[in-house]
Amino acid sequence: MAYYRYVKKNQKGLKLRRHNLSKYVTPVSFIAAGVGLVMITISIGPIVFYEVFTSRRFREAELLSPVGVDVRSVLGVNTLGQGPDLTRTDQWFPTVDYKRELPTRVSSYILAVPKLGIERGLVRIGGEDLSKSLIHFGKTALPGERGTGLIIGHSSLPQLFNQENYLTIFSNLPRLKLGDLFYVYYDGVQYRYRVEDMKETGPDDLSVLEQKTDDSYITLLTCVPPGLKTRRLAVRGRLVKESP
Repeated sequence: MAYYRYVKKNQKGLKLRRHNLSKYVTPVSFIAAGVGLVMITISIGPIVFYEVFTSRRFREAELLSPVGVDVRSVLGVNTLGQGPDLTRTDQWFPTVDYKRELPTRVSSYILAVPKLGIERGLVRIGGEDLSKSLIHFGKTALPGERGTGLIIGHSSLPQLFNQENYLTIFSNLPRLKLGDLFYVYYDGVQYRYRVEDMKETGPDDLSVLEQKTDDSYITLLTCVPPGLKTRRLAVRGRLVKESP
């Protein structure tokens, strides 16, 4: 005849283990939630700030209607099926032939925007890859010439700005104000430009290519709001002729 004995589990020990586990699970959950909230704030915060405070300085009347935020395109990363790849020059104005015959000696020059921490931004004339340099849009006036030269640069969230990373080099362009200066070093000559106009345009607006031939102008162009590509910010500077 077999004898069996029922051994009662140590309920006190089991409850103690559960209690100890719960002490760690709850703080970890709060930490994870906190990290997630911080990441969302870092990504979306600059967009909200731009829309509420910055954009009103240069938003044109026809663009005052709200524009939805596509969170998937934050950080300036183009995903499959999410619109044009704006690291390619030919995607900015697809209907325009941007190629131009290069000057005999000069295929690139330097842009400096001291207020934005840009000291030696490489600008390629008629270039095609915005991940490797700024691009001087072909068939627009060259520095020092009468007309309006157009320099296109990529941007992302302001906190990702790095003047050596051409995917983020124009991230702080909205910080410029009327009267600020930027410099161009072209063919051995320094040209100084003073910001005289800042405006937002739609992605299909070709007015930024208009040539004002009464003087020498350069327009700096990038996407806004920060990290998105729903609109364009055009910052136009006029050549300063008097001595510094």
